Formats: sequence, C-alpha cells, structure tokens
Amino acid sequence: MPKPLTTVVVRRSRLSLVCQGLPALALSGYAGWWVDWRLAVLMSLIALTFTGRQFLSMPRRRYLRCMMAGESPVWEYSADARVWQPARCRLVRLGPLLSAVDLSGRRLWLWPDSSDAHSLRRLRETLSSQAE
Repeated sequence: MPKPLTTVVVRRSRLSLVCQGLPALALSGYAGWWVDWRLAVLMSLIALTFTGRQFLSMPRRRYLRCMMAGESPVWEYSADARVWQPARCRLVRLGPLLSAVDLSGRRLWLWPDSSDAHSLRRLRETLSSQAE
C-alpha cells in the first residue's frame, strides 16, 4: 500500500459560523433601524436558523488524504478514518487563510480553524503542486 502523501482532519469551523452570522445580524439591525423592529427580529431569527442549520449539516470531522498511485494522486475521504472512499479533489481557491476544494462535486471550505496550521499548509502545498 502506498504511503499517504497528506492526511488532514477537517473539522467544522466556528470562524465560518461567526463570519456568516454577523452580516446577517447587521442586516437585521439595519432593517430594524429603517423599517420595523418586528421585521428585524423576524429576519434575525430566520438568518440565525439558516446559519445554524448549515453549520450543523456539516459533519463534525472529515478525514481527507492523498496517496500517490504511480505518478497520479489518489484522493480519499472518510467520516471515521476507518472506511475510505475515493474522491475527486480539485482546487477551487488557494489562499493563506481561506482555501476551497471541490470534493466529488461538493465544495469544502478550509478555514484557519478547520485543522492545525501544519496540516493545512501541507494540504495547500499538495493541492498547489497538483494544480500546476
């Protein structure tokens, strides 16, 4: 069995929850200031409900690894690090703080608190070398 090139544990990001919830609350406050406070309360509840549902719909942990099979990389993911499923992994956005990959057609955002800094750096290096 080939040695894994990169293995990363991707967790739910609380930072993404905050970055989605704060603009929703700001927009609700703006609506409350100019329109009606009842509308602002309703908008706040709806926005926080959708943000919370989106946060809770993501698995707590997702394991992602890349192995080399000959010269081509083979990406796999798992929910429990026991049963691995093959996946297509394509780099969408590469940045120092926020990166995104398409994992078998599903967008996965990698926030700074999604994993430890060393693992995220190795993953970014692996993805950038494959994108060239």
